Amino acid sequence: MTGAVSTELVLFPFCPVPGCSALVEDPREVCAGCVAAFGPYLRPSSAETPAAEFAEAIAERDRTVAELLAGQHARPAVAASVGPGVEWRRNQLCWCCEERRACRADPDHRGRWICKTCEAIR
Repeated sequence: MTGAVSTELVLFPFCPVPGCSALVEDPREVCAGCVAAFGPYLRPSSAETPAAEFAEAIAERDRTVAELLAGQHARPAVAASVGPGVEWRRNQLCWCCEERRACRADPDHRGRWICKTCEAIR
C-alpha cells in the first residue's frame, strides 16, 4: 500500500477559512459567517479545482498546521532553556512588552530580545 487510507466519514465539509468550523455544501465555498466577517478581503479563486482535490489540499494544510502547533507545544520549558550558558543583558528592549529590562536573545525571533517575564508567559 503506497498511501494512508482515511477512514474518516465526512457528510459535509468545513469552511475552507482556517479556524472556521462552519459546515458548507461545497468545500471550495466560504460560509456566510466568513463572508460577512471578511467581506471584500475574500476573493474567488481563478483556478477551477475539483471539489475532492480541493478538500484534500485543505486537509493537508490543516495537518501541516496541526503538526507545527504540536511542535511548538512540545518546546522545552522556559526553566530548562534558562541555563548557565544563557547570556542576559541589561537595558535591552523586550519585543513582547516593549520595556527596557534584562533580556536575552530570543531563539524564536532572530535579532530580538525577550525578558524573563515575557518568556515565562510564552
